[in-house]
Amino acid sequence: MSLITLHIYLLALALFLVSATAIPRPPRDLQWSFDLYPGTSCNGTADPQAAFGSTKCRANLRSVASAYQLHHVAEGCRIEFFDNTMCDRADLAAVAKSSPGAPMCRPAGPVHRVGSYQVTCD
Repeated sequence: MSLITLHIYLLALALFLVSATAIPRPPRDLQWSFDLYPGTSCNGTADPQAAFGSTKCRANLRSVASAYQLHHVAEGCRIEFFDNTMCDRADLAAVAKSSPGAPMCRPAGPVHRVGSYQVTCD
């Protein structure tokens, strides 16, 4: 093997290693998803919500919800539902954590509705 060929191989290897480490890695498995419903029995049109990791307050919902159905909440994540559009802790309606098993309809509470939510993941 000539010296030029060796340099070309080493250059190609170096470029490969640089590009392989520059590829962003997918985020940790911090996924969550749920549907919001206008009716307490999860009836009506669902308003699906899903993402990875923590969020700030989200109040851009289709309408105020009376119930929610969790599909997945990764270990270490918690979803806080609020009975206002500002994620004001004084109006905390419900808290959801990891969700093993089949999705279940959960009412926001006897007097609460969901107008906003935020997600916190460790």
